[in-house]
Amino acid sequence: LKSGQWKMLGVLPGRKLVNASFSLHHILTHPSRDLRAETLTHLRQLDPLAIVITEPSADHAVEDFLTRFNNSWEHFRAVFQAVDATVDDPEDRYTFKLGFFGRELVDILAGSEQSRTERHEPCSKWLQRLIGAGFRPIERSACTLATASASASASSSATFSLPDHAAVPDRDGFQLVVSEGETTIRF
Repeated sequence: LKSGQWKMLGVLPGRKLVNASFSLHHILTHPSRDLRAETLTHLRQLDPLAIVITEPSADHAVEDFLTRFNNSWEHFRAVFQAVDATVDDPEDRYTFKLGFFGRELVDILAGSEQSRTERHEPCSKWLQRLIGAGFRPIERSACTLATASASASASSSATFSLPDHAAVPDRDGFQLVVSEGETTIRF
């Protein structure tokens, strides 16, 4: 956004809730500026009630192809195992793997350095940027999966649970979803 657009957002009335799920990794890199950190700083200046970030924790922002390939192999191995463990219908599994994640793999591995848009980064980098921008974690009890599951089951017959191979550890107050030792989603 341009400076005037950030200012316009800042004067909107009421409290703000920012949902930046699966979007921040699309911010292009710049040789002399961290545009992702700048974006988070702008978002913090809006004084939101909360910011929700869901991003893969993998390092696909590196230029070296072999490193990016190895990082992709580890990340998507864990993602595909999670899909296999949680999606029953074979056609749906195929759609997830090829239709969605397949396009990401093509972008990460076959796209030119200038055209690639899937530039995932490790969780530690996002946490560093969030803290650097002035964000602090909210109370864990306000946003746990267990609370969401209990709320869902109390209001309907739907329930949510993670597969046995996944866990939700807390790192510096931020919650992560870890599957097979690989952090695949964080929020």
